[in-house]
Amino acid sequence: MARITIDPHSVPAPEFTDEDIQDLFDDPVPDMPAARARLMASWKKTNDRQKEAWDNQVAEDAQIEADRLAQAQQTADAEKQAAELARREAEAKRPKAGGYARAQTNSRAVADDPAPYAMERMRKFKTVALDYFTPNGCKTFSPRADAESEPPGFTIPGSTLTLQSSHKPSPNARSDRDLSWVDFMVAAPQYIAVMEKTGWPAEHIEDLQKFFHQIFNHPILRTDPAHGTKILLRFAEEQRYMWINSLGQSSSFNIALWSEDLFREARRIYYEEIQAKERSETAQDRALVAKDRAQYVPFPLLFLVESR
Repeated sequence: MARITIDPHSVPAPEFTDEDIQDLFDDPVPDMPAARARLMASWKKTNDRQKEAWDNQVAEDAQIEADRLAQAQQTADAEKQAAELARREAEAKRPKAGGYARAQTNSRAVADDPAPYAMERMRKFKTVALDYFTPNGCKTFSPRADAESEPPGFTIPGSTLTLQSSHKPSPNARSDRDLSWVDFMVAAPQYIAVMEKTGWPAEHIEDLQKFFHQIFNHPILRTDPAHGTKILLRFAEEQRYMWINSLGQSSSFNIALWSEDLFREARRIYYEEIQAKERSETAQDRALVAKDRAQYVPFPLLFLVESR
């Protein structure tokens, strides 16, 4: 059956005028109202059949669409379940990081305590070189090493009895900028651990950790591997010392807020020093060459000088 394209429910009933009715017959219509009623009944019967067919067509279309949507939903659900199953299988195969007690500090964070001098400086919130926190520094500048090299004792300068203190800086401690990159990366976390141990405020520790994180991940390590570590070591030393020395003063600042302008300035100064050193070494080399040339005597002349 052909599809019905016009809703018969919306089709108005014809008026069936006298002229329309007369056109249907060859002879004059004796009873026009009766003819009009018969035509109206015939049209209504046809219209009712069309309405029923229309309603059936609408119901069939609705069922087809419902079946299509149900099939699409079933397919989507199956795909979603398959994807979820694949995700769970992949998640089950992926290595898992173990849990940890977030409120618990690491009591073994520092295998060896730094020298008493460094610990005293940390308790007083003063600056101290990171070399004291390297593995070698913790051993070399440890209390036992200090005691073996220079044991504390009593001295009598003049007539005054004094106690010789072992809390002194070591002359062998290197500045931060002279550390190797590996020593710096080991010493920085140890320094943070000692900050916690010596009672530094949590916000100070957190901000310095952020600063060290930025140092460890700065792009210059990739863009300038020849000089990047040296520049970062100098910059880290300068910023850390300035930050600690400014604590409690109007000049204090948040070390975690990275200043790229200051870093560019530190990098510029470093490059200028390198260039100046290269120029100085070049000038020294030229002077040595000139000196060698001045002292050079050709072989025949040397023979004549020796023969005399």
